[in-house]
Amino acid sequence: AAEKQLEEVNFISTVQSILNETGLDPKFLELEITESTAIRDIKKVALLLKSLKDINVKIALDDFGSGYSSLNYLKNIPINTLKIDKTFIDGICKDPYEDIITGEIIELAHKMELEVVAEGVEMEEQISYLKEKNCNKIQGYYFGKPMPSECINMLLEEKKIKLDN
Repeated sequence: AAEKQLEEVNFISTVQSILNETGLDPKFLELEITESTAIRDIKKVALLLKSLKDINVKIALDDFGSGYSSLNYLKNIPINTLKIDKTFIDGICKDPYEDIITGEIIELAHKMELEVVAEGVEMEEQISYLKEKNCNKIQGYYFGKPMPSECINMLLEEKKIKLDN
């Protein structure tokens, strides 16, 4: 569990060692922390995440909006990416208030220079709305269900999706 890993005394040095071993540039590593984990001990978590950001590891706040969301977290936790929980995405195009709230979350995140990921996208209308709001990334069953990495090429060929290099 993520919270157990964060509590390890040598967590930062373990991450640094793995980066050194693999030769991976830290800017290509993004670690996710759930909103519920972040609020358990916000000061401790904020310091830990700052240490990760200091070595150029990216941090994503996952499931934003699923629990006791607070703008205070966005202000106090050093993150790069905000992942909007599926509960907000489900309401897009069904409830005007959901549209307003989701749109404002995206706009606020962009003003804070955060990348925004919409989780749980399942319908074309949701994609249209999220594109209109300049959501950076969209993930969900609309594109496909979770699958082994060796199946990705077949999916891309099937859907005629081209990857930009």
